[in-house]
Amino acid sequence: YFHRTELTASRFLDDPFARGKRMYATGDRVRQLTDGSIEFLGRADFQVKIRGYRIELGEVESAFTRVAGHSEVVAVAHNFGNEDLRLVLYYVSANAVETATVRNAMRELVPDYMVPAMFVRMDRFPLTDNGKIDRKALPAPVRDEAASSASVKQPQTPSEATLVTICEQVLGASTVGTDDDLLDIGADSIHLFQITARATQKGLPLTAKLIWSHRTVEKICSAMTAASARSEEHTSELQSHHD
Repeated sequence: YFHRTELTASRFLDDPFARGKRMYATGDRVRQLTDGSIEFLGRADFQVKIRGYRIELGEVESAFTRVAGHSEVVAVAHNFGNEDLRLVLYYVSANAVETATVRNAMRELVPDYMVPAMFVRMDRFPLTDNGKIDRKALPAPVRDEAASSASVKQPQTPSEATLVTICEQVLGASTVGTDDDLLDIGADSIHLFQITARATQKGLPLTAKLIWSHRTVEKICSAMTAASARSEEHTSELQSHHD
C-alpha cells in the first residue's frame, strides 16, 4: 500500500506453509463446508469492490484528510440503484470543501477510481451505543440542488442538448450543466462507455477518449465539431487530388 507501511505489514503476513514467503490477508470472511468448498460470507473490514477495483476505504479517508485537513471522515460505497456503486465521502466540518479542488488534489495521491463521486458535509456523525460511527445511519447522499436552474450552464447547440440528456440519464442526475466536469459528478469508466454508446446511436461521433480528454459537455462537443471539420477537409483534399 503506497506510503502505508503499517497497513502493508498488517495485510502481507508470513506464510505458514512456505518459509520466507508471504500471504495476503484479503479481509474476506468465508467458511469451509463439509464437501471442502468455500462459502463467501462477506467482508471483515472496510474494503470494497467497485467496477472491478478493490478499494481500501481507509486509504480514501487518509487521502482526503491529507488534502482537506479534516480528520473526522468516513468513506462508504453507496448503491445508487441497479448495482451502481459509487464512493461517497462524509466529513464533519463547519464549512463545505471546494469539491473540484479537493478532487484534483486527491488525484495526486490515489488513482481516479479511488476519488469519491460525492462529498457530504455533516455537523456530526451518528454514533452507535458503543460510541462508534454508525455507518448504516449515515444519510443517503443527494446531489446538490441548491443552485437554481439559472446558474446551470444550458446547452447552446443541438449536440450539447443531446449529450446533456444522455449524461443525465446515465448518471442519474437531474441537471447536468455544459460546464460540469463529468468525472467530478460521478462518471466512471463504465459510465463513459454507456454515454459513448448512446451518443453513437444518436449520431454523435463521440469516443471515450474525447470524454477523458475534455470532460465537460461544452468542450467535448467543441472537440467533436473540430474533429468533424478536419475530417471533412481531409476528405475534400483527397477528392480534389483524385479529380
